[in-house]
Amino acid sequence: MISSISTSWKRAAEQNCLALLELCNSLPKLSQIHTHILKIGLHSNPFVLTRFASRASDLNAIQYASGFLFGPDAQTHLYDTFLFNTVIRAYAQTSHSKKNAVFYYKMMIKDCILPNKFTYPFVLKACAGIGDLGLGQSVYASVLKYGFGDDKHVLNTMVHIKGNVKKSGMIYMKQDLNNLSSYEGSQSKSSPCFSSIFSVPGPLQELLIDKYRKQIFGSSFNSWYGVVEQ
Repeated sequence: MISSISTSWKRAAEQNCLALLELCNSLPKLSQIHTHILKIGLHSNPFVLTRFASRASDLNAIQYASGFLFGPDAQTHLYDTFLFNTVIRAYAQTSHSKKNAVFYYKMMIKDCILPNKFTYPFVLKACAGIGDLGLGQSVYASVLKYGFGDDKHVLNTMVHIKGNVKKSGMIYMKQDLNNLSSYEGSQSKSSPCFSSIFSVPGPLQELLIDKYRKQIFGSSFNSWYGVVEQ
C-alpha cells in the first residue's frame, strides 16, 4: 500500500515537472524548476532531466543545464541514452562549444551507456564543426564497433564531415598562398604561377597547389595536407 502511494506520488511529481518545463520560457524560470527538481528528489530521474536539458537547449542555456546534470554529486550511471543524446545534440548545435558534444559522448561510453543510431550523427556533426577529420574517423570506428556502419544517417554525416574538413583545409591553403603571393616573383619559370593556380580545373589544381606548397614550405607540411586529403 505504502509502495503504491509512493509510486503514485513520484509519478504525479514527475508529471508536474514536465508540465512546468513545457511552459518554461526563460532562464530564471528554468532555474526555479531546477530548484524544484532538487527539492522533490527527481535529480536522478532521466526522463525529467532529459526534458530539462532539451528546454535548456531551446533557451541557449545548455551550459547551465550541464552544470546541474553533471555536477560533482550527479549519478550519471543512472542516466540513459536519450539524456546523453539530448546533451550531445545541444552542444553539437552550438557555435563555440562543439567539443563538449564529444566530451559527453566519451563520458557516455565511460559510464557504459550504449549509444544508438541517433547518437552518432550529432557526434560526427560536432567533429565536422570542429574541423577534425581524425577525431571523426575515431568516432566512426565506434560506429562500426556498435553496428551502425550501415545506417544512412551516419553514412551521410561521414560524407558531410569529410567534405567540411577538406573544404576548410583548402580555404586555409588559399589564405596561405595569398599571404605569400609576393613569393612567386622570385621563383624560377618552372614554378607554378600563383595567379593562375585557381583557374585550373579540379585534380590538376590540387596537384599544382601541392607542388607550390612544397616549393615554399618543403615536405614538412605533408602530414597536415594528408589529413585534408584523406
